[in-house]
Amino acid sequence: MYTNDVNVTYANALEEYRKVGDVISVYKKLFDEIDGNYLNGIEHVISIGPGPGTADILFLNKTAPNLMKFTAVEKDASCMEALKENIAKEFSTSVTVDLHLSVSQHWQGPREKADLVLMFHSLYYFNEEERKEIYKKCFNHWLKPNGKLFVLLHKDLYEATDTFCLNDILRETGRTPHIEAYTIKKELASLGYVVEKVYNYEYRQDLQALHDNVVSFIMIHANPPFEDEDVVRRAIKKLIEDGNKGYTSGNLFSVVQQL
Repeated sequence: MYTNDVNVTYANALEEYRKVGDVISVYKKLFDEIDGNYLNGIEHVISIGPGPGTADILFLNKTAPNLMKFTAVEKDASCMEALKENIAKEFSTSVTVDLHLSVSQHWQGPREKADLVLMFHSLYYFNEEERKEIYKKCFNHWLKPNGKLFVLLHKDLYEATDTFCLNDILRETGRTPHIEAYTIKKELASLGYVVEKVYNYEYRQDLQALHDNVVSFIMIHANPPFEDEDVVRRAIKKLIEDGNKGYTSGNLFSVVQQL
């Protein structure tokens, strides 16, 4: 997938967006909060929509020292190439890697069941029916008994000190805001799944530092898509004038199947 600038891939735009606010440092502190015993014995992990894999790999390097197999499903070709590079740099050669360039909705599932499934900032790309189907596949077909799902997702209107700045931009331009953690947790609970542990994070992004690549990233995330980047720039300018401080917060939460 490419942005409005044909030279800017989605993977590059995402990494530039994360630099505004030093997001990876925030994730490092977040993942340090997880008790090592909680994920004891994790050997096979499935990642759904990892993008370049930066957050997923960081999480696993901190929580899964005995990792033996990593399966990932990613729909974007530029992200898949970045994911391969990051795996080569960060994972031991003893880890078996199984990568699938596909939309997750069409993926046939793993060859072997896993101990853990990661969905880090990927549920934005599923409608409600698709989300319910992927939860079912996750717990009925992909995970071993007692396996866990970990979800990383932004907060917005609920359980947050302020609204999510990216959603503020989308609302300002008449686009559909991204689904938030509160909604997903309620959805999972209504289907009988148990949200077992919740970890919180927050940071601010300097809206004045949202340069071209970051604007490109925002444009990709819009529904309906933007055809003119000036619309995004005007929205950001107005939010700054209105005192928006670029607030972002979210949850990392684990989900298990009720026995």
